[in-house]
Amino acid sequence: MRKKFEIAIGQFNGRFFFECHDTLEDLWMDAPTAEKPFFQGLLHIAVGFYHFEDANFKGARSQLTKAKTRLAPFLPEYRGVRLENLLEKIESFNRLARQKIAGGTDRLKTPAFPLIRWDKEKFY
Repeated sequence: MRKKFEIAIGQFNGRFFFECHDTLEDLWMDAPTAEKPFFQGLLHIAVGFYHFEDANFKGARSQLTKAKTRLAPFLPEYRGVRLENLLEKIESFNRLARQKIAGGTDRLKTPAFPLIRWDKEKFY
């Protein structure tokens, strides 16, 4: 599980969001019930950013909102993943998606996608 998670983090941080989704989906399906929301939350972020890249802002907003809900119980850190800072950055993308959906924001630049920061030793 740890090796597959390391692959997912590399995919996410490399902006291979679709591939990351597939890897996280495997982890989510194999995870114990109590941890499924953690992996599903990260999966929602990857899908949200994939949608963001394709200018599907409604899809992005939906996925990023789901991610916040799923990951909130695991704050501030879980399995070595620093969630608090990640979710703060996710919220800025969520606000931008809402603005783009409302229209008139074509000039707004998309900020750099955040990286997932984690301590491998805490993954267990």
